[in-house]
Order: sequence, then structure tokens, then C-alpha cells
Amino acid sequence: MIELASSENWSEARRVDPIAYGLALLLGVLGLAALRWYALALIAALLGGAAALLWAANYTRSHLRWLVLAMLMSEVIPSINLFDESSRPLVRYGLIVLFCAPVLPSAWKSGLLRQGGFRLYVLYFCIAALSIAYSLLPLYSFSRLLGAVMLFGAICAVVSEVRDDRDIRRVFGVFWLGCAIVAVMLLVARFAFPADLAWIEDPWSEGPVRFAGILGSPNQVGEMMLTTVASGMLYWPLASRRTRIAIVTSFVLMLWFDLLADSRSPFVAMAIGLFLWSLAHYGRRAMIAWTLILILAAGVVSTLSPEKMEYVNRGNVTTLTGRTDLWNFTIAKIKEHPLLGYGYEVEGQIFQDRYFPLRGDLWELGPRISTHSGYLARAVGVGIPATLLWIFLTLRALLLALGGGGRFKLADAVMLAAVPVLILNIDESAVADCRYSVGLLLALVWAMAERSRLLASATRESSGYPDPGAGLLASYSMF
Repeated sequence: MIELASSENWSEARRVDPIAYGLALLLGVLGLAALRWYALALIAALLGGAAALLWAANYTRSHLRWLVLAMLMSEVIPSINLFDESSRPLVRYGLIVLFCAPVLPSAWKSGLLRQGGFRLYVLYFCIAALSIAYSLLPLYSFSRLLGAVMLFGAICAVVSEVRDDRDIRRVFGVFWLGCAIVAVMLLVARFAFPADLAWIEDPWSEGPVRFAGILGSPNQVGEMMLTTVASGMLYWPLASRRTRIAIVTSFVLMLWFDLLADSRSPFVAMAIGLFLWSLAHYGRRAMIAWTLILILAAGVVSTLSPEKMEYVNRGNVTTLTGRTDLWNFTIAKIKEHPLLGYGYEVEGQIFQDRYFPLRGDLWELGPRISTHSGYLARAVGVGIPATLLWIFLTLRALLLALGGGGRFKLADAVMLAAVPVLILNIDESAVADCRYSVGLLLALVWAMAERSRLLASATRESSGYPDPGAGLLASYSMF
């Protein structure tokens, strides 16, 4: 149904080596024995799961496009609310090492890590590594950095095999497939999970419980909605009729789940991305359509009762549900250590300060607490100069891709994926390095845009054509 691999790849995937035959035979024997001794059923399940993971890791090493699905699952599975906080790191880092570590040599051999923005990102990671020496929680910073480096290396390996625009859309198709799997899991949770697992009381504002499904928080549901819509639309031109039906179905499901989760920021961010995309493709007709949508939305809001308007405006919207209070304290802490920060990705630990005005169980979670702004979180972690470096290397590639520069056509990916994620990062800590579904999607788009920029620059240099990006951006071509 989903045309993400060639017939040759599938033929190769169907080849089973003797080890796989042996495992299948062993599992079959255990399965028969489990009919008599039920304890063996658990052993069979564990062996079957381990065999499947090993096969998948081996397959993704040879078919790097499918590594995107494994990386997405390595972020989603540990977030399942059936896991407790003590087991989630073991699951996450175990999956990252299993799938990403084997492809790191491929990333290095590709040469990308020694070029352009990729080299600057390595420099950024070196700064992050230095922050471990003075981090508020050194072990936490080290583990977060280790995961980020392996995921980044895996993304570089995937992007190094991209040859044309069709390859790019196939990669997004694999990403969408992972999002669709999560949508099915959320659907099962909506109707099969008990209410105390699938629904979570919002600790930030007074109001009704919010849908989280299998995930750890309602905000993650909203983030999955954003990545589902973005990746589905990017794969759409290559999708068959049946796959397009599946894509539309996933859109409807995730929008419904986002409404149940009451996650407003991803919805607004995705709407902005869709507005830019539609304006670029349909011009005046898109502007008329969006104007009518806004008029209709205003009319619907004007008819709401005072009780419903109170729900819409719940959580003190004027302070962005208390975010501005957090930001004021966070900015004050950044001013105390503006150059070096407090250690890579330990921003939540600053709320343990005795002068922090808020108290409660929520604030005892240390680094697991979010500053609700990815840009402030990065500045808290590695300081203002390193944050500016990250912003520069990120925006340079994305802006050139948005303007049509580079080898590949990535303007749609920037508008539908990168822009919404960067907007979401204003009031959510969404864009940690390659983390969460939104962080992975942004890193993937950026890596493609940077490689596209490098390929175009190499072509111009070899042909002797002038650089159309001459000016400010061209002055940084040495990087």
C-alpha cells in the first residue's frame, strides 16, 4: 500500500538467513510448550521481541531510510505512560544505541560532519560537552548529549543517501508511517485504556482533564498531530490512492486527538505553516479562503455562551497559562550565567532555586520540568553565544531552502514542517536536539536543507557560476 521501498529492497528483505530460521524454529517449539507451561509464553514473547529488534536494527543499517521510523519510535515508545520514570531512560537509550550506533561509521565516512553547517553543529556539540564539567547535573547532561549525538549522526547517515527530490519525499513517507502507527495506538487507547491512564489532569491550569492516550502528556499528542500533518502532506505527491486515503484518515484522527488533548500551541503553529504553504501555491485564492475561515471562526466564537468562553480563555491566557512568570525567572537566571549556562539540557533544575516563587510537587521533578520555551531552555543550558550559533546554523540553511536555493526543492518542507516547529518552540520546549517527534522532524528538514546547500555550492564552484546567494549569507560560505 505504501510505496516507500523498491521491489528490489523488498526482495532482499524477504531473504532469511539460517540464524533467522533457527530463531523461528526455537520460538515455534516454545510456543507449543507454552500451551502446557504458561511461563514459557513470556520467554517466547521476550525472545520474539528481541529477535524482531535485532532483525530491524540489521535491516535499517542496510536500508537507512527506514532508520527514520526506528528513531521516531525510540522517542515515542519511552513516552508511553505504562512506563515509569525509572524505566524510560533505559528503554530510550537502549533503542537509540541499538539502532543508531551501527550507522555512525556511515555518517562519518559520508564526509558531511566535516562540512558546512554539519561541522558547526559538531562545534555546538563540543560546547555542550564542555558544559558537562560545570553542569548542575553532569550525568544528566552527559546522557542527554550522548543521545542527541547518536540521533544526529543517524540523521546525517540517512540524509547522505538522499539523491533527489523523490528520495526526500520517501523519507518523509517513512516518517508519516511512524506517525500513523502512533495514531492507531492513540485510537486504541481512546477506547480501550482506563480513564486514569488515557486522560490527565492539567497541572498548569484549572480545567477539565486532557487526553494523552498512550503518551506521557497531552502536549505530546499535539506535537504528534503537527508531525503527522506535515510529513503526510510532504509525502502526498508520491502516495497512491489508497495511501492518500490512509493519510487523510490519519489527519482526521490526529486533529480529533489534538482537540481532546486541548493542545492549542501545535494547532496554531500548524495553521501558520499551512497558511504559508497555501499562499505560496495558490496565492490570492488562498488569501480569500483564509479570510473566509477567519470570519467564520470569529462568528462561531461570538455565538459561544459565557460558560464556553470561560473554558476557551481558561488558564489565564494573558500570561500564556503562567508561562510569562516562568520566563521572567528563567531570564533572570540566564543573566547570572549568560556565557556558559548551567549545563546541557538541565534547564528545569534552575527551578530548585530557593528564590523560585512557585512551590508544589510539579516543581520537584528537576530537569524533567520544562521552561516552556525552547530558546530560553537552550540559553539556560549552554549559554547565549552557543544558542546564537545554533540559531544561525539552523536559519541559514532553512532560509536558503525557503528561497529556492540549493540542489533539492525543500520550500514545502520548510513551510509545513520547520516553520511550525520553530514557532511551537517559542512557548514549548519542543526543539531539543533531535528529541521528541518535532525535534526529529526539524533536524531531518535542516539536514536535508544543509546538504542541499552544500551540493549546490559545490556545483557552482566546479562550474564557475557565481553564487546567487552572494551577500551576507555568502560571507559565511567558509563554514
